[in-house]
Amino acid sequence: AGSGSVANCVCDAGYYDYQDFMFGDDACLSPTIAIVSFKATVQMSAAEFDAVREGYIAGVAVALGRAESNVRIVSEVSVASASSRRLLSDSLVVETAVKVPAGEADSVAWSITPNLLNSELWWIQVSEISEVRVHTAAGVFTRSAPLAGIIVGITCAVLVLGCVLVAWYM
Repeated sequence: AGSGSVANCVCDAGYYDYQDFMFGDDACLSPTIAIVSFKATVQMSAAEFDAVREGYIAGVAVALGRAESNVRIVSEVSVASASSRRLLSDSLVVETAVKVPAGEADSVAWSITPNLLNSELWWIQVSEISEVRVHTAAGVFTRSAPLAGIIVGITCAVLVLGCVLVAWYM
């Protein structure tokens, strides 16, 4: 679906470039494929994570119902933060990419939570999920908080109800 080396990927018409997500020869993917990426914060150092890296990939694959070959670790960033229990508490932000059929991308993106991942990664413990994105041929979409939509909906309903009550009393 493309030519040249992965570093110089030139995708054929109708295909798009995913080389940022390290899927090797599959860097040029069809519009029927999407990538769901997210950042998972785990409470361990980079050295500790290195020892469980393959287990993390396997756990994410099982939790999301995907093959291990469709899960990639894109980046890892160490974060040291003050803690009341320890002077420094190591944590690691692991950016992860999962290749999925485009029609399943939204449901996969919405399913990614610490609880879901921890059901398969109990020995790692994901404390936070952030920056969940769906990458498709049409562009990149960020999962927004559902609460914002609910608040807007409730606000609109209250305004409409208020207008109805005002009209009824007049």
